[in-house]
Amino acid sequence: MTLPELPQNRALLDLLRQQGVPQERGSYAYEGWELHAHPDLVERLEDLAPQWPVLATFGVPVLAAKDIAAVVAWGTGILLVRRPEAPTEPLEFGEPCPPLTDPGQGWYSVCPWQSELHSAESQAQLSLSIRHALSHAATLSEDDSIDWQGRAVQAPGARKGKAAGDLLDYVSKPANPLNELLRGRPVTTPLTQIGSDAENGPVTLNHPGKKPTPIQVSRDATQIATIPAARHHAVLTMIDSGLDLTHHLDAGQLVTTLAMASL
Repeated sequence: MTLPELPQNRALLDLLRQQGVPQERGSYAYEGWELHAHPDLVERLEDLAPQWPVLATFGVPVLAAKDIAAVVAWGTGILLVRRPEAPTEPLEFGEPCPPLTDPGQGWYSVCPWQSELHSAESQAQLSLSIRHALSHAATLSEDDSIDWQGRAVQAPGARKGKAAGDLLDYVSKPANPLNELLRGRPVTTPLTQIGSDAENGPVTLNHPGKKPTPIQVSRDATQIATIPAARHHAVLTMIDSGLDLTHHLDAGQLVTTLAMASL
């Protein structure tokens, strides 16, 4: 798969097309083109956005949402993210990539490894920035028949822009729990539907998957509580962060901490 020819992708495609070199065979062949990203950088991109399709475009790996380019891995250390404004996460910026990173073009270069941050924090903050980029790219699409994951939308007219908005809401809540966890602080979440015999101690969270269902709190494969709707996005952010977390029930609340091995 490659990035579609759409107006929203034109500037990127024009730039990639100029440097593209056809190559069908060899160690640096990448979907019919010479690879223009270091293999370590390609692997890093896949680690930061696991299970997200990578579009090989003129020898460069690209992530897109609703067919609109959102993230590009290029060269030995350039990670480009498409954002409405410069990333606010505590990230070190990378090498510029003109004309994409020129003022007003909506692309920003960040260092893909962030040597000044702990590895877990680097992973979490970069993944968060990529999620922001994907959510923003989805808002640029004119296709209202699918959501940001490519699923059919029941009522396109009624849901215009909602799918991308849901994802943006998912990653941009003001009280982002990841910041607290990465500072070594516990995150406390109120619970609902708590079982009368639920005791304090370790618990697990059941990922809702792609279905908009409540997140269940379980112990020994038995549900003992539920995450309230108002905290669904915050808890899902923690679950999907890739961090090694521990969860405990304490006085009717969920207490989440970063595992000692990750500190």
